[in-house]
Amino acid sequence: MNEPEHRKAPIPDLERFVRDVLIAAGVAAEEATLVAAEVVDAEARGYESQGLMRVTPYVKAAQSGDTRSPTSLEPIRDAPSAFAWDAGFGWGHVAASRAMAECAARARRTGSCVATIRNIGHIGRLGYYVEQAAALGVVGFISCCGNASSAVVAPWGGKEARLSTNPFAYGFDVAGRARQGTRRGRNGTLDPGRLGLRLGRRRDDRPHEGAPA
Repeated sequence: MNEPEHRKAPIPDLERFVRDVLIAAGVAAEEATLVAAEVVDAEARGYESQGLMRVTPYVKAAQSGDTRSPTSLEPIRDAPSAFAWDAGFGWGHVAASRAMAECAARARRTGSCVATIRNIGHIGRLGYYVEQAAALGVVGFISCCGNASSAVVAPWGGKEARLSTNPFAYGFDVAGRARQGTRRGRNGTLDPGRLGLRLGRRRDDRPHEGAPA
């Protein structure tokens, strides 16, 4: 059996390609540009599960109307240091990015901010948003959960998937350089004894024998 051919492409070329594909599927140009940038960024960083493999289901969701564009963010509740939005099943990348920017702005005024978004589409790599927060000069934290349709984890003692992965990430600025950490840990590992499973790619995060925990 022949091995699949792998070719490298410049990041700007990939971003333009993904953007054009999404626009052709009915996504607003500004939103397609943002989604394309985040998808290609994930691919370039080695997070393939949030990268180019997402383009096909994103196109199907756009064409079917399951993901709507332009994304409309309806305020549900609002306070100086907290807010809740309804994304109306719009693009998660767009809603999450706008929410993080708004949180950062409020945190600079009040000291902290917490937000939630409901009816939001897939948001991709969480690290993207906490890096955004760090670049804005605040500490960022983000978590998300899926629903029954995105269940990939079996409950303790179970055999069939009933839960989503419920990932989270945090980011902060260090001497002018944005840094971020996730459960798999790019700059820090929160759960060194946890086994990470990423859409069939298996990685054991436990320290090697003899290494400090």
